[in-house]
Amino acid sequence: MKTKEEPLIVIATCNDLFNANIIAGKLEAEGINTLIKNCSVTACQSSPYDAVTGEFEVYVLESDKEKAEAILNAD
Repeated sequence: MKTKEEPLIVIATCNDLFNANIIAGKLEAEGINTLIKNCSVTACQSSPYDAVTGEFEVYVLESDKEKAEAILNAD
């Protein structure tokens, strides 16, 4: 039997990978699966000591949207 895949939604957008990973980590710690997508062709790291910058979107399953928003708004 074929089932319909659940859509992903953007829960947060960040200007660097570090902050996207912090958000994803908070959600993952609460049992919410996440996906970080690099949305910038120009995302780059000029040295090993610089943050990876660009535009990064953090996605969750649509069914986890309310729980994820509650977690992120609690801070």
